[in-house]
Amino acid sequence: MTLFELAAREGHAEAQLNIGYLYSQGRGVIQSDEIAFYWYEQGALQKYSKAELNLGIMYALGRGVNQNDAEAVLLFSRAAEQGLDRAQHKLGVMLKQGRGVQKNDEVQHG
Repeated sequence: MTLFELAAREGHAEAQLNIGYLYSQGRGVIQSDEIAFYWYEQGALQKYSKAELNLGIMYALGRGVNQNDAEAVLLFSRAAEQGLDRAQHKLGVMLKQGRGVQKNDEVQHG
């Protein structure tokens, strides 16, 4: 954790993601959705797809932040555009359910 914190404070996005995960799960630290959200957000600000995905999940579930489907869709979209398959799946589910966007059951081809 000490090494992750040093790297995260220096702006290392993967370390920021890892600290967010540790706090979200309460692994080696006291569980805190608010702290997890903060660290995921730091990674997402650097356009790190895995941090964008996890931040989107926090928004979708309302963990550590007010629930906001539109923000979740935006973050899933950003991560999906970078090729992150889990984000593509999450985005597809949100589109199908009409969460944060107008419901869309049609398959889109790029």
